[in-house]
Amino acid sequence: MVMQRHPATRTRVMLTTMLWLLGTGTALALNSWQHDTGSVDTDLMLRAIAMTWHNPDDDFLYRERTGSGAGLVGRLVMDGSYGDHLAFKFNLYQTWLPHSLAGGNATVGAALDVERSATLERSFSDTDYAHQAVDIAQITWSRHDLHVTVGRQAINLATTFYFTPNDVFAPYAAQTFYRVYKPGVDALRAEYRLGALSTVSALSVLGYRRDPNTATGWSDHASSARASHLVRYSTAAGGTDLALLAGKVRTSRLLGAAVQGEAFDWLGIRMETHYAQPDDQQLHPRLELAIGLEHRFENSLDTHLEWFRHGSGVGHSREYATVTPESDTPGYLARHYLAMGGSYELTPLLNGQILLLSNIIDHSTLLGISALYSLSDEAELSLGVNLPGGKAPRNGVLRSEYGAAPALLTLEIRRFF
Repeated sequence: MVMQRHPATRTRVMLTTMLWLLGTGTALALNSWQHDTGSVDTDLMLRAIAMTWHNPDDDFLYRERTGSGAGLVGRLVMDGSYGDHLAFKFNLYQTWLPHSLAGGNATVGAALDVERSATLERSFSDTDYAHQAVDIAQITWSRHDLHVTVGRQAINLATTFYFTPNDVFAPYAAQTFYRVYKPGVDALRAEYRLGALSTVSALSVLGYRRDPNTATGWSDHASSARASHLVRYSTAAGGTDLALLAGKVRTSRLLGAAVQGEAFDWLGIRMETHYAQPDDQQLHPRLELAIGLEHRFENSLDTHLEWFRHGSGVGHSREYATVTPESDTPGYLARHYLAMGGSYELTPLLNGQILLLSNIIDHSTLLGISALYSLSDEAELSLGVNLPGGKAPRNGVLRSEYGAAPALLTLEIRRFF
C-alpha cells in the first residue's frame, strides 16, 4: 500500500529536510572496506529541491499559470575492486518528487525517459514520482591494455559541451548545469589501447520498445530491432584529438567524427558530427553537427560559444508538430541553435554559471543562471533561474520553442555522506 501525503504536509517535510541538511556540519562516514584482495567504498548523497515556476498563458498546455513544489533525491554510490583484474560500480537512487516537479519543468537528477530495461526500476506512487532505480550496475574486467565492462553503465561519447550530437545514449540537455551523475544504459563495452594515445572501442547497447505500463515507459524485454552496435577509434597527434564513430544506433546507420584541439595557444576548438541513415527508407537521412569555441582566462572566467545544426529539426515553427522522437539528438525542435555561456569563480566558495540558449529559427531564447556556494566539504547550496523569451503558445499551438517554457526559480541543497 502506498501512503499519500497532503501536498502542504509534503512541502513542509521537504523544507524541514533542507534546513537539516543546511545545518548539519559534520559528515557521517559510511562503510569503506579494505582488504588485500580488494576494496569497497560506499557514499551517500541527498538532494533537497524546492522550485517555483510561472507558465505561459495557455489553458490548452497548462492547467495552472503558477506552481511550486519540493522534493528529495537520495543516491547510494558504491565502487569496489577484487583482485588485480575486477572492478565494479553500483549506483542506486530514490526520488520523492511531485509529478509537476519531475514532469518536464527541470532536470532534477532522475533519469527520466532513458531507454533501458524497466526490470531494475520501481514506482511507489500513482500521484507522485516516488521512484527507485538502479542507475549504474557494472563490472569491469581489465588485463594489460584491454578493458571489458558489462551491465548498466554511463556511456559518454561527447566532445562538444552544450550540444552533443554524438553522445547518443542518455545525453545531457544543453541547459543542464548539474552533470555529476550520467544515467546508465544496458550495454557491453570493450576498449583496447593501441598505444599511448590511441584507443579502439566496441559498444553493444540493448534497445527497448515503448511500454506506458512500466515504471520507465520502456519495456523490460530487449528489442533486437532497437539494439545499437558501435565502433569508435580515437587518437591524438600534435595537440589535436580525433575520434571516428561507425555503426548502428537504434533504427539508423551512423557514421561520425569528432575533433578537439587548440589554435593560437588560447582558443579551444571542438567539433562533433554524424550522418545517420534510417532503416526506414521513407525517412530522410540526418546530418547532425556541433561546432564550439572556448577560452579560459587567467582570472578563472571560462567561456563557451557553440552552434548546432540539428538534422532532425525543422525550418519553421509551424512545422513543430511534425517533429518525431526518432532523432539521435532528442529534445530539440528546430534546425539551428546557438549557445553562449561561461562560468566564473566569484569567490573561493562561490561559483557562477550562465547560459544563453537561442533557437535561431523562431528567435526564442532561454537564459539560465546558476550560483553554487560551498557550505562545507560535504555540502553545497545551489540557486538556479531559467528565464524564457519568445512568442508564447496560442490555443495549444507552439509559436516558438522556448516561448512555451516556464520561468523557473530553483533552490537546492546537496549533502554528501
